Amino acid sequence: MRNMGLESQTRKAIEAVLFDADGTLFDSGDAVYFLVRDLFSEKGWPMKDRDSIVSLIGKTNKEIAEILVPQEFRRDEQAFKEWATEAERRWIEYYLPKYVRTMDNAREVLETLRGMGFKLGMVSNGSAKEIPLYLRGGDLEGYFSAVITADHVKRPKPFPDPLFKATSQLGVAPDRAMYVGDTILDALSARAAGMFLALILSGIGRREDLINEKPDILIESIKDLPEAIVSFVGSC
Repeated sequence: MRNMGLESQTRKAIEAVLFDADGTLFDSGDAVYFLVRDLFSEKGWPMKDRDSIVSLIGKTNKEIAEILVPQEFRRDEQAFKEWATEAERRWIEYYLPKYVRTMDNAREVLETLRGMGFKLGMVSNGSAKEIPLYLRGGDLEGYFSAVITADHVKRPKPFPDPLFKATSQLGVAPDRAMYVGDTILDALSARAAGMFLALILSGIGRREDLINEKPDILIESIKDLPEAIVSFVGSC
């Protein structure tokens, strides 16, 4: 990994590495499932199975609520707004800090990539309230020079807008950046932005779907990323 010749080639082709949050650097599956389970139980609403709920992670909070909450309840806009506010409060104050965990080896990977000279950023469809808590809880705050959430753009992923905003803040051209994610939304956003794409198979997305995307890099887990980047650039 410390082969300086390959690292020099890597820096020339890829200057920045941008990361998705949920399923890529953080495991939030239990946290989201427990929140939905408890909220829906209180209301007596029918609930989808765990896999169906977890598969929605990566969408914006608003999109997830609109998919899961019964339509008849959503018709009462004021009641739905109050419910969503309470759900967000519980998420921020209890479920996120208690159940969201940093993926194994995530910090070591970020340390390695920073040591290789990459600029690092995070682009998530999470909110501007929650993503800083992810980073603080995982002790990852100091690694990212750009952190873009769904609240920072009019059009979040799968549109390229948040990726463009991140590269602009980093002072890097989009075609000199790689986006690392774990869902089809991540793939669509990266491709629309003209970026290199790395997909992780151990996250939220269906394995078959991610393989079919034929990304530039396809890895089992986050720990494989630095070596995969060096190999990818070295083969170009």
